[in-house]
Formats: sequence, C-alpha cells, structure tokens
Amino acid sequence: MNAAGKQRASTRERRHRWYFRLMDLCLLAAAIGTADWLRDDVIGWKPWSDTNPVYLAVGTMALFFSFLVGPILILVRPLRDEYAEQLWKRTAEVMIYFVTLAPLAILAAAWANYLDLAPAAMDSALRPFDTRQPFFDFMWYAWMSLMLLFVGIFQFLRWKDSR
Repeated sequence: MNAAGKQRASTRERRHRWYFRLMDLCLLAAAIGTADWLRDDVIGWKPWSDTNPVYLAVGTMALFFSFLVGPILILVRPLRDEYAEQLWKRTAEVMIYFVTLAPLAILAAAWANYLDLAPAAMDSALRPFDTRQPFFDFMWYAWMSLMLLFVGIFQFLRWKDSR
C-alpha cells in the first residue's frame, strides 16, 4: 500500500474511532438529560436555579450532543465502519420491537390510570402522553425519546458484544 492509501486508511480508522467516542458522549448527554427531566418534572426537586451558569453550560452541551450530534451519528452512514454498521442494524431491529410494543404498554398504563387501578404517581408519569397537550410538545417528546433510546440501545449492544 502506498503512502496515500495508508493515510486514507488511517483517516478512516480515526473517523470510526471518533464515531464510538461521540456515541459515548451522546449516551452521557442522554443520561444527564434524563436525570434532569426526572429531577425537574417527575420528582419536582429543584436544588438550583435554571439560570445557574453551570446548569446552563452542562444543559447546553447535553442538548447539543442529544439533539444535534446524536441524529447525525444515526443518519450519516460513512462515519460507521463494518462493526458499527452491524450494530446499527441490530439497534434498528430492537427499535422496531420497541416502536411496536411501547404504544400498547402506554395505552395499558393509561387505561389502568383511567380506571384508578394505578398508583397516584402514574398520572404525572403519563403527562407526556396526554392527548390534550399541543402537537409540537408531543412530537418533541416522541423525537427526543426515540433518539435517546436509539443511542442507549446501540451502546447496550456494544457493551454486550464486548463481554
């Protein structure tokens, strides 16, 4: 292999390594965002102000990785090597199961809540699925959940393969 071929191969390998590192950061951002959502919306605990500079800096980075970098990594195929491509396909298969079964589980939880068979906390947990909320809010929750779930499943499968 000549020098130009070696450099192209090296660049390709570096790009593929970056793909996994960026996926790691997306998973971290998903964990931070989920913890913030649980703290703020589900539990209602607000130990600091939403205008705190550290909170804003961490939140901005979490949003950047969750909603800009994550979708780019999911959509742009040339960033992935063969292993990442196989992992991507396996993740897509798991996502199909989730997208098929999750609405049934949410509907069952909503009916249990409607029939007063569920604990009182169920009402606030189902709030993102309330049909009276604006369509934009629903789309935001659905898109955010699917993007973060894809990253989580991808990383779980990667971890499972490494064992």
